[in-house]
Amino acid sequence: MAVAGFSLIAIVVFVAILTGLWTGVVGLRQAGRNGAWWTMLTAMVGITLGIVAYGVFMWILIDQSSRGTSAPNMNFLPVMIMMIPASLLLFSIGFAMHGLKTTRVQERLNELEQLTGAMSEEIDRLREGGPNA
Repeated sequence: MAVAGFSLIAIVVFVAILTGLWTGVVGLRQAGRNGAWWTMLTAMVGITLGIVAYGVFMWILIDQSSRGTSAPNMNFLPVMIMMIPASLLLFSIGFAMHGLKTTRVQERLNELEQLTGAMSEEIDRLREGGPNA
């Protein structure tokens, strides 16, 4: 029974984390569906499937143990266990790609703001001094 309580708590925590991650990925969709977004989306699908598989496996395991029957076939367990960390690594790669792109965009925005300021000063100078200024 302690395993069931721990499993339920783990699933609730995973669902809370998933909600935040899915919200972020869906929100980033508006910024453009580039490679970073597709990488994070693929990772989120993998994480979600891994957590669902974990929940189903634990439910079957608890159901089988409560009936006193033998444990279910666990051949897919290593794949299920590795799906979540591999997907988290993939999400981290996508997040890093997105962060680097955001940094480049911010630097370009700063350059354009400086250029706009310089052009505004030049226009003001020309207005005050005429064409010969």
